Amino acid sequence: GIVLGLNSSYAAWFEVVTASPSAVIVMVLVLSALLVSPVPMFSLKIKGFSIRNTWQQYLLVILAVVAMIIMSSASLAPIILIYIIISIVNWPFKEG
Repeated sequence: GIVLGLNSSYAAWFEVVTASPSAVIVMVLVLSALLVSPVPMFSLKIKGFSIRNTWQQYLLVILAVVAMIIMSSASLAPIILIYIIISIVNWPFKEG
């Protein structure tokens, strides 16, 4: 996603993260920690139409569509970031 961003008209936004070796190292460490963390990522399957149980999926779809309209192919990295943030925010409220 970052490579697509660097090759787009939004390259300046992505260069903020990739220009500094320290920022890249921190990003790799954070993403590596998330791979082994107990944070449950919500499923992308929508079961039924209950907003109470599937608000995360609907929010992700809405924000992803907006990001794709605005940023086109450069939207992949922000969409993944949105998915991670929604999962982390919802984690304390997760049942069971």
